[in-house]
Amino acid sequence: VCCCHDVFDRPVALLCGHSFCRDCVEQYWSVSDSRQCPMCRQISANTPSLNLALGNVFHQKKRTLVCCVDEQLVCEICGQSEEHRNHTYRPVQEVVEEHKYDAADLENRIKAGFKDIHQLLDDEEKAMFNELKLEKKEKLESLKIKNEMISEEIQMLTNTIKDLEKELNSGDIRIIQVTPVVLDPNTANFHLTLSVDPTSVWNPNKSEVINEQSNNNIERFADCPCVLGYVGYSTGKHTWDVDVEENTSWMVGVAVESVQRKGTNGLPSGIWCIGHDGEVLSVTDPLESRVPLHGFAKPTVVRVNLDLSAGRLSFSDLLGETVYHTFTHNFTEKVFPFFYTKCHFPLTILPKSFNKEI
Repeated sequence: VCCCHDVFDRPVALLCGHSFCRDCVEQYWSVSDSRQCPMCRQISANTPSLNLALGNVFHQKKRTLVCCVDEQLVCEICGQSEEHRNHTYRPVQEVVEEHKYDAADLENRIKAGFKDIHQLLDDEEKAMFNELKLEKKEKLESLKIKNEMISEEIQMLTNTIKDLEKELNSGDIRIIQVTPVVLDPNTANFHLTLSVDPTSVWNPNKSEVINEQSNNNIERFADCPCVLGYVGYSTGKHTWDVDVEENTSWMVGVAVESVQRKGTNGLPSGIWCIGHDGEVLSVTDPLESRVPLHGFAKPTVVRVNLDLSAGRLSFSDLLGETVYHTFTHNFTEKVFPFFYTKCHFPLTILPKSFNKEI
């Protein structure tokens, strides 16, 4: 009894050598008590293998059709099989031509898209190039202006050098004066008056209306008639001379940068100085302990010698022959020249004069 009545579809080979459609033999075995060959009754394997050679025999015809349902290439014989019964078919060539036009349209759209992208990139490149070109132009103009300014400065320096060379060649002797310390107006108490230099300070003892807004300056001494030097020192040796001849109430020395500048009843702490008041010469340390110096006449000029490396501050006469007092202290913060006066005669910082052959 044969179980296949049509063209073999996915034929399988049993152990006995007979071949059947896979679906046909599986259906036959479903109603049989054992997995026997429908032809010779020999017991077969549980899973028979495909008979590829036999399957190819039934598909030697050219596959000229496309199954629209299964989207497969089939030959005319396959189109009549049970698997594809009542399906719709189209010729292969017709489907190929149709997809050919679709592919051509897709290709054209892709080309157009790439063309737009290239145009966009070209536009961005031109915009960036123009921006860089403008930036380059602006920088070149700025450099040109700076070069012109530098050239003018060079010319001015050249002229100055030529003038100095003329003086050098003339063999003249020039007296050069250097003031080692200048006063800082921002720290001066409102009762004090500073010279234009500013190298002199005095106390006119006049009642003045104080500008409260200006007095709020944190650098300014609010209650004590003091003023500091403009430059502070952290290292090295420094010397300055102060003319005190006519002044009757004064103090000179140094103050630390953190010296109290407001809310003081007397001399602020943080000061090392020598002073004269009431015909008495005395020195004062940061603890405000004033020590009289007996046996010294009132000086006309006080020389201040500050050696921060050695931790030494001394006061002497102009030639250094008479040393009034020496403090030894390791200064851990910046110190500034300090000046105090209640007298209408000035304290004046003397310039250092020396002759130099030109």
